[in-house]
Amino acid sequence: MRALVICDKVEPILYSAGVKQRAGDVDIILSCGDLPHYYLEYIMTMLGKPMYYVHGNHTRSEYHAGKGDQWRGGGAPGCSQSTSADLQ
Repeated sequence: MRALVICDKVEPILYSAGVKQRAGDVDIILSCGDLPHYYLEYIMTMLGKPMYYVHGNHTRSEYHAGKGDQWRGGGAPGCSQSTSADLQ
């Protein structure tokens, strides 16, 4: 099993049209925390693979709420598995 593990920082190399070539043939995506939802949704949608979260590591006091750098308070949901519909 191959996993793409991401955390803490938006990587432009993955947030691009070439994400499939860079990530390769992964089976799952593991998000370890503190990433904006738009980034998680993009990677999951482009790779077409399930995403799993580290429980409790997605509870920052702010979370991404739209395009660009729009953030709002409330804490992102920490869940064990997600689909792109779950992130909206």
